Amino acid sequence: MKYVNVTLDIGAAINCYKLIWNYQYQFSNVIVHLGDFHFMKENFLIMGTLLSGHVFKDIAFQAGISKSGSINSVHYVLHYNRAWAVHTTISEVLEQILFKCFLEETSIDIPSSIKLSSFDSLNFNWNLLNDNFILFNEYKSYKDKIRQGFQGKTPQFWLIYLDLMEHQHFAHTSVQENNYSDRLYCWDYFLKFYFALNKTNYARYGSFYSNILHNIDSLYPGLLGILVNKGMSVQAQDKYPLCTSI
Repeated sequence: MKYVNVTLDIGAAINCYKLIWNYQYQFSNVIVHLGDFHFMKENFLIMGTLLSGHVFKDIAFQAGISKSGSINSVHYVLHYNRAWAVHTTISEVLEQILFKCFLEETSIDIPSSIKLSSFDSLNFNWNLLNDNFILFNEYKSYKDKIRQGFQGKTPQFWLIYLDLMEHQHFAHTSVQENNYSDRLYCWDYFLKFYFALNKTNYARYGSFYSNILHNIDSLYPGLLGILVNKGMSVQAQDKYPLCTSI
């Protein structure tokens, strides 16, 4: 075969990279990929590091989302599915609170076309697309001001968390849809957090892997088409087109 694609977790990939670098001629057609499952686990660890104080634990416990004894499994990603459930629930609530503050502070009314669409989804109003676009842009501008600190440090901090969860969902969707460019975008986004929070292995080898993905056409001619068509994820059933990360 022309290329051999191997998907590994970061620990095994480090050893393979060292072997490939020492014997570049013999393994010139071997490409080691960092697995998406462990990539997303590391992203949850980033969130756990940022939210290492007691506030997040108190929110999860008092809301009944997680018990006090199991919250550490969310922070340290000892239970991957539980981390998804807790972080998704809390991030969605925070997003709703933020959107409510946006409507109150800007005095923007939700267009009637959007309200009516929730009651009459069969009779689609094409003005809904434009109304959604206008409302989304206003909300996006509001969030940009929060990122710049105009609303204070606390909203700015929690918006970092919301942005992380948004890109985590984006990374998960890119795997399910086998979207190469979106997956690469998510790798580039999370790299800066690996450096900032001293995630040494992912900062070093994630940067190397991201560079391979950016220059894949020149390094491995023809491989991009293979990855786009066949992907680096698993589709369990023909009936359901969504893929699962390796």
